[in-house]
Amino acid sequence: MNGQNYPRHFSHGFTIIEVIVAVAIILILTTIAVVNVMSSQVVARDAEREEDIRSIAIHFENYYNDLQFNRPFDPAPTYPHTVPTSDVLAGLDPEAYRAPGTPSGTNSIVAATNTVTTTAGVLPQPTINQYVYQPFNISDQLCTDLNGPCVKYNLYWRSEGDNTIKKIVSRHQ
Repeated sequence: MNGQNYPRHFSHGFTIIEVIVAVAIILILTTIAVVNVMSSQVVARDAEREEDIRSIAIHFENYYNDLQFNRPFDPAPTYPHTVPTSDVLAGLDPEAYRAPGTPSGTNSIVAATNTVTTTAGVLPQPTINQYVYQPFNISDQLCTDLNGPCVKYNLYWRSEGDNTIKKIVSRHQ
């Protein structure tokens, strides 16, 4: 080449520092993406829980109103006495009483075992897979088939995002 000596540069790939920096950047971006996806899923499951509870509450109100207005010769209007069964929940999408993450066909509604109406005091404490139903009679006792109509109720659910218990009350309080 015209008698000129050019230095020979050999390039055998990337240096170890370049590889480490590239891998670190990829790991950071992947971590950010995974955290965002996971938090979005938690928010979505909590939104589904809240929608479920609201659907159940609307269904209970319709059940009560049906007894009050459409069956005037039946006994006093009442909310369900115990954990609602399929006859009480008829017409409600089965997915509404199944908390996110529980097996299909599962009823996630459990009965309260005490009359404490604070979210911290209701028993059992709802898990993210449960909704707690707490019906009351006119004397503010837990409602049963034997102690009169259920005149009000509370529904509880646990938020997965902030781990707090939320409560919805009946219209007739």
